[in-house]
Amino acid sequence: MRIATDRLIVKALTALEEVSHEARRAPIAPSHALRFALAFLYAHSDGRRDSFDSFWRVVTDAGDHGQPTENLVNVVRSNYASRELHGIYRSVGVHRSTDMIYSWSKIRPPGKTHTPDGNLICEATSPTTQDPQVGTISEFPV
Repeated sequence: MRIATDRLIVKALTALEEVSHEARRAPIAPSHALRFALAFLYAHSDGRRDSFDSFWRVVTDAGDHGQPTENLVNVVRSNYASRELHGIYRSVGVHRSTDMIYSWSKIRPPGKTHTPDGNLICEATSPTTQDPQVGTISEFPV
């Protein structure tokens, strides 16, 4: 059984939403999973790399950039990550609405990112697909 490209794009975007959320607390360790999600989305993008490169730099950057507190560093990182994530969504032709962001964060209890069996908790919506499972809570192994 093959998975439609639109569904894979939604899953990769959901993975980046997860990374963006985790970057609110601390920088993200560079990983092959993050590299793959960015590379996959770039392969299906309009060819502009800026948001992809900036997202990587922002979420993995441990510098304080002159901010006086760790909390402020985390807020700045979170804001920049969200900005670049909007650019990635645009680049792959998906609209990232505030309703989508709100509904995604609402289904994730604070601090809980995985089910007890190790599956990632996520929700994704995409205007580019009519798949009835898109837009509902879906779980997939990390």
